[in-house]
Amino acid sequence: MARKKQKLQKERGGIAIIMDGKDERWYIDKVKECYLFNKLRQIKVKPELPTKKNVQDLFNLAQQLLKEEYSFVILILDLDKIRKEKKEGGKGVKGFEYFANSYNNYINIKAGQGSRANKWMNNLFVIVNNPCLEYWFLLHYNQTTKFYEDGDSLISELKRIPELKDYDKNETYIKSIYKKLESKLPNARKNAKEFCLQKCENEGCSEMNKMFDYFDELD
Repeated sequence: MARKKQKLQKERGGIAIIMDGKDERWYIDKVKECYLFNKLRQIKVKPELPTKKNVQDLFNLAQQLLKEEYSFVILILDLDKIRKEKKEGGKGVKGFEYFANSYNNYINIKAGQGSRANKWMNNLFVIVNNPCLEYWFLLHYNQTTKFYEDGDSLISELKRIPELKDYDKNETYIKSIYKKLESKLPNARKNAKEFCLQKCENEGCSEMNKMFDYFDELD
């Protein structure tokens, strides 16, 4: 998705990053500290204390922040919970349908199509991990689109890598992993593939490379 060089706008608070999990928050806090620090220090991570939100809550929060405070919002979504709820049926099916509809609206807006009601998405940047953030860590070592049903199966794969054999989903470890993997960041960015909604049940991916691409383009 080609973009013009971005300016870090300040008039309404600049840029916010939204995610639903603590893992992403811990990782991005470290990215802000270590990667292009002077450019990224004004980026805000929302919410300040991440709590598990459903996908509709996250899109609504993005729209609210763009309306009231920020010029641009990055929304990071993990699909493991969304796909699991879909399989379980009930309200989970509606949650997946909401995601699919919202994501298609987002793609249409970025392609210069879509309705006026979705124009706010012009200032939204959606990043998808399927199933979760750990796929991004795996891409530092492997070029793959292998599908993992959930985070647990993916973590088992990560632990087969000697440098990550002690992988743990706690704050200390996740905050240390950026520096641990920093020298392999170019590999991950090269290995990353775009998310495809039609393949989300049989192909894994992480689009975290797009976040770094966007950061590189900030003035």
